[in-house]
Amino acid sequence: MANLPTNTKQLSQRVRRKMMLEAVASPCDLTYKASVDQACTAANLEKYTGSLYGRCEWRYVYGSKDFIAWANAQLPGIVPERVESGTAAEQLEAEFYGFRDGLGLAYGTDIRCLETAVGCLEPLELGVWELKTPDIRLFGWFPDVNYFVVHSGAEKRKLPLKRDYAPFIAEIVRFRQSLVSFLPNHIIGGRLSDVISNRS
Repeated sequence: MANLPTNTKQLSQRVRRKMMLEAVASPCDLTYKASVDQACTAANLEKYTGSLYGRCEWRYVYGSKDFIAWANAQLPGIVPERVESGTAAEQLEAEFYGFRDGLGLAYGTDIRCLETAVGCLEPLELGVWELKTPDIRLFGWFPDVNYFVVHSGAEKRKLPLKRDYAPFIAEIVRFRQSLVSFLPNHIIGGRLSDVISNRS
């Protein structure tokens, strides 16, 4: 690391900043990376901003126009299998609340990587994930740790077989590819620790 003068009062802010950058790395090693929030906004994805009652978000949910249209048109018509589970809309609200609040999620019960779950032949490169409630399934991917982009949803009872998930996997991959100029990367890997961290 370069030696910095001890009497920095005589240096302008610009000179001090330049010297600090040179001490840490050469300017060509420093690259600008747009935040995931900015990239999602540029891709015309809508951020879910439901109340966390004064707590800051730990994780983030973005929805595509298709998902929002599905939630508005289809979600109200889903009849829960058990009354105590709440309506489908209440389940969605609770799922997004817990996800954004950073609650611990159980692999297989709350969330899973679809490639592993449905036995895709491809290696774990697709990075398609499913958030689960008692009666609904939400499909999307993680462009970065703790950022979930949801593009489609379905009623659980309409997915009795593994092969029923194939169209959702294909649609997520297709849609994600259409956004590659905004969100060029997605997380590859089937472990929960690859895609999320917990608040505590």
